[in-house]
Amino acid sequence: GLVQMLPLSLPRSQAMPDKDYSESEGDAMIGCLLCVTSDQRLQLYSAEEDGLVMARHLVGSNGEVTDLCFLGESQDKVALATASENIRILDSSTLQCHRTCTGHSDVVLALCTSIMDGVPLIVSGAKDRTVRVWNGLTAECIGVGEGHAAAVSAVSLSNKRTPSALNFAVSGSGDRTLKLWDLRPLKRRLEGSAHYEPIANSEPKEQTMSTLAVVAAHDKDINTVAVAPNDSLICTGSQDRSVKLWRAPELVSVLTLKGHKRGVWCVQFSPVDKCVVSGSGDRTIKIWALSDGTCLKTFEGHSASVLKVAFITVGTQLLSAGGDGLLKLWTVSSTECVNTFDAHEDKVWALAANKDGSQMLSGGGDGRVSLWKDCTVADDLKKAEDVAKEIEQTQQLSNLMNTGQMNKAMRMAIELRRPGMLLKVIDRIIGGSSEHTK
Repeated sequence: GLVQMLPLSLPRSQAMPDKDYSESEGDAMIGCLLCVTSDQRLQLYSAEEDGLVMARHLVGSNGEVTDLCFLGESQDKVALATASENIRILDSSTLQCHRTCTGHSDVVLALCTSIMDGVPLIVSGAKDRTVRVWNGLTAECIGVGEGHAAAVSAVSLSNKRTPSALNFAVSGSGDRTLKLWDLRPLKRRLEGSAHYEPIANSEPKEQTMSTLAVVAAHDKDINTVAVAPNDSLICTGSQDRSVKLWRAPELVSVLTLKGHKRGVWCVQFSPVDKCVVSGSGDRTIKIWALSDGTCLKTFEGHSASVLKVAFITVGTQLLSAGGDGLLKLWTVSSTECVNTFDAHEDKVWALAANKDGSQMLSGGGDGRVSLWKDCTVADDLKKAEDVAKEIEQTQQLSNLMNTGQMNKAMRMAIELRRPGMLLKVIDRIIGGSSEHTK
């Protein structure tokens, strides 16, 4: 685990024999050290006066993607969990690794992100039975929650960002319990972080978090948890096939929603309507009313378990990911699947949409992360341009016919592949020839 810079005195022809480097390029590269780590990372260090400084960080794949989320106010970063104990912070446009969060001792299963006091937060749950909270700017762990008796498979964060808001995280586990963690004591550890500065104090950077409420929530493993936009409700889904609603922060049971025939893998609140959506191992998606728990709509189309679902375009559409490796786009009002996307070769475990729904990310068992962009506006503009162009060409063709330029009109009709207009041109030519013969 130790990296040291040793004296190296080699001619450039011996050090870099395969490429003709310029003076500046050769000197710059010889002054760097490339380190290969056991977790498939390439780290390029440069020698400075005060020691080695990391200049570049390249990360390899560690297997299937378990979860991912957009990060930050501008959502230009992505928090990514793979089949490892580390969390990577990537650039959302290039997907290059920006930072690595290290602290868990086993595979990270669940992620969620939010903003607290202007600083992006990441909360994670892992097989090591802990919940950790990370500073999204510095990648430092600022809080640890211990107490679960099994792997933490679901986490979520409160959404309100007012000074008086109760900042909390919630976690669900294979031990069937739901825990609500107080994040307010962590605020002072975020001071000075807004400009990527490390926390400067003598106290441990990791603080043990305390719970505000704990409840035995389900009869089987909890797979998913979500917090309502106004932080008043928490929704959970479990292998016991039920969806449950809890009042926050007391975790008092409000409703139990039954209708799925297999375990529930994902839940999410609508950003605009008083409803919640769930995806299940029975291959269906259901929308439930928060008022009385009735099932409002059922979506069918996946050929395997629905593992993730997200509201997009201001709650008018759903994007779902399944064990069949497919992503499906649904219209909420009609429950119709309007498009299917096939970009993965294995189960799609992770799905995230940014705040305005213009970009989506998916990750799966094939280790692939796919970036999707909403092309609706561009497609509509293209259709409008095509219609305008067609109208213009039709008018040009009519003008040629009206002015008697039949040869040009025939050529244009053939180029535009307009058999109807071509027939009219031929009829005009034949009709004109007949009248001339008479």
